[in-house]
Amino acid sequence: MPAASAATDAEKPKLKVKKELLAKAIRALHQLVAKRSASANPLFGNSAETMVLLFNLSQIPDKRRMRPVMIPLPHPMYDDKSEVCFLSKDPQKKYKEMLLKTHPVPGITKVIGIDKLRRNYKSLEAKRALADAFDLFLCDYNCVEMMPKILGKVFYQQKKKIPIPVKIRQEPKAMLEKAINGTPMRIPSGPCIGIKIGRCGMTEEQLVANAVAVIKGVVANVWDNPVQSITVQATDAPGSPSGADPALRAGLLTSRSTTLMPLPPRRLRTLASAAHPRRRAPSTVSCRPTRARR
Repeated sequence: MPAASAATDAEKPKLKVKKELLAKAIRALHQLVAKRSASANPLFGNSAETMVLLFNLSQIPDKRRMRPVMIPLPHPMYDDKSEVCFLSKDPQKKYKEMLLKTHPVPGITKVIGIDKLRRNYKSLEAKRALADAFDLFLCDYNCVEMMPKILGKVFYQQKKKIPIPVKIRQEPKAMLEKAINGTPMRIPSGPCIGIKIGRCGMTEEQLVANAVAVIKGVVANVWDNPVQSITVQATDAPGSPSGADPALRAGLLTSRSTTLMPLPPRRLRTLASAAHPRRRAPSTVSCRPTRARR
């Protein structure tokens, strides 16, 4: 049995990513977002934007999973000042008493039952107002399959505020804190996984530490589907009309048997050129893989 376990561990792909290159990509995006936010509306600073790691897998997953895997972050994106809403089963009064009085968790300020959610938030305007009123949404683990039909495209496509399912049958406070202090990894129906690593208002050191934790968590959960590339992307840029500016991406090529090395300086196009009006912004900062020394 130990031999079989050792063979299984040997077959798992090893992802090698240079921390210096990861920090360089995050630093470039961090500085670019700060420049864009300086000339934007002060009500929408860089703290409202998020930074995401995009993982391109070698194969399409066999099945999409509704329930995500939570990856703990050393520097959480939410704190006691954040507004968190919990979507519970009925009766609402029972869960409201449990979550707000018996087992209070800093940040959770409102509990809405399924029946009230269906009655009071039918229109698109009401759903948009609800999505904008809170930073994070949690829901009962047994209700997650009903959420797409109730919340609709406003939450799942426009606002990107998909509720995180939480098991509150046992130790509700610990499970709620785990959901608030982590980031969800959802297995999609395609070969690309996007995971938030933090807000652009956080320091570069915090974002790098969160990125390292997310990379380790993804590799541990998709070890049978090797990661081909990793991209660092800043989302919801206020200066981008389309909402996904190509200038806010930095590529990190990865492989099971290669180590990341940056391109020569004469061939490297920095993201800072995106601010120049006469130059076309590059879509990614590319890296050339080289064979790892044995």
